[in-house]
Amino acid sequence: MRVSAGAGVYLTAAVESILRDVVAEAVASTLESKGSRVGVHSLAKAIRCPDIKRVFSTYTLSTNKVLSRPGDLLLTKMNKQKKLNASK
Repeated sequence: MRVSAGAGVYLTAAVESILRDVVAEAVASTLESKGSRVGVHSLAKAIRCPDIKRVFSTYTLSTNKVLSRPGDLLLTKMNKQKKLNASK
């Protein structure tokens, strides 16, 4: 298999770009929670960011904290019915 001389440089730049985004999101998550250190929870939350999660979609992460999920914001059947009745 042949690889061009610039392939290593391109790969390094791509990995650096992805890691820069992950670390920036982790730092933002840490500052949002008023923490002083970037930990596993912040990194896991950063990787689940909509912009980055497609890159890490085949990886499994474990943490001891509960992460927020979009499903937590969805309405239950009873709440949907209440909302529909209120709007009528």
